[in-house]
Amino acid sequence: MQDADLYSESKLVSFKQDSKLILPPQAILPGRRTKGGNGYACVVFMLSFKVGKAHPPASQRTRETALSDSQGKSTDAQAACVSGGALAPEFVSVIIPARNAEQTIDETLRSVRQQTHKDLEIIVVDDGSHDQTTAIVALHAQEDTRVRLICQANGGVAAARNAGIAAARGELVAPVDADDVWRPTKIERQLRMLRSAGPDVGLVYCWSAQIDQQGMVVNTREMPTHTGDVLAALCLGNFVGNGSAALMRKSCVLEAGGYDPSLRSRGAQGCEDWKLFLRMAEQHLFLVVADHLVGYRQTPAAMSVDVAQMLRSDAAVRSEVLGRRPEFARTLRRGRDMYVDWLLQREFAAGRWANCRHILAERRKRRSSIRALPRFIRSAIGRARQRRRESGVRDLFLCPASAGSASAFDPSSSAEFVREGLDAKAL
Repeated sequence: MQDADLYSESKLVSFKQDSKLILPPQAILPGRRTKGGNGYACVVFMLSFKVGKAHPPASQRTRETALSDSQGKSTDAQAACVSGGALAPEFVSVIIPARNAEQTIDETLRSVRQQTHKDLEIIVVDDGSHDQTTAIVALHAQEDTRVRLICQANGGVAAARNAGIAAARGELVAPVDADDVWRPTKIERQLRMLRSAGPDVGLVYCWSAQIDQQGMVVNTREMPTHTGDVLAALCLGNFVGNGSAALMRKSCVLEAGGYDPSLRSRGAQGCEDWKLFLRMAEQHLFLVVADHLVGYRQTPAAMSVDVAQMLRSDAAVRSEVLGRRPEFARTLRRGRDMYVDWLLQREFAAGRWANCRHILAERRKRRSSIRALPRFIRSAIGRARQRRRESGVRDLFLCPASAGSASAFDPSSSAEFVREGLDAKAL
């Protein structure tokens, strides 16, 4: 297979539980089947970035193996790199903050390097990694002169992104996290949208498909269409979705103050991108490319899985916006309730019961008793109770936890219950 064929446009396919899927990003092997299907047909976005052989973990790869992967590669990327003189108006600086990302950084860099828009630089900011992240980036830099590596002591994702922006030569910046991936036309299509707009547009975002640790697409339901003056919509929640979906004017980012590293020092890391978007939306317009161009990876170690920290981060950002824009007080409160409900539904579906209990405690601050539970959980609990009255299975949320236990529910006996909860989301 030629390298030009390694990265293809994505496809929309319908599947049911246990359907056989074509290869998503390179970690998926032929014949892999879907996991955790809910028994109903759904539409899945296939991120067919790499359809060649899956790469082994970085720790198993030698330098010679990594270099051999690049044999026969096209020289278009190097030829397209701006090496001096005046930069083209559409020169894009891609910013990749990375910390201990050896398992995913190779795939991320390959998806960025294969962009159809070649006029870009790729700045990787290593935020104090202790694994092979820098070695993998160095190999990419040997293959592609557009790749640059900046190393710094661990300062958090906001500080890493700010360092990348400070080093950026382009007037347009496009951050991407070290575990996410892009479709080949992501930057090209966002540039086309930006080109057709006026100077008041500061940010163009796109849709994201959620992928799991193995690169399997698991969710494509988020399809926001907010454009123009989006401040009110952003006060409800971060519809941009993540830090990898935006193409921004560097001047607008700097005007907004960049990413806020103080959230980390306050134990509220997680919503830095949303806070920046809010600042930008106060002064500039947003546009959207209505297509899933980003693969947003969810892993057990992801920052967003720490629900206590995410709730603190969300509260801190809303409080700051309220101080500047009190006319959005009602919208911010409603958005908080929506965010808490969304977190609860996500953690319930994932079977993370301790997180569910923590989120329920947050919801009960404003609501009481069983009414604190959203309808999809109340329905699941009601049906499970009815069928299990004689089985002695404890209630999921209403039974107090035993001493030394993080949860009142035994996950080992929860398979049918969780399936009920997932099915109930459609109610």
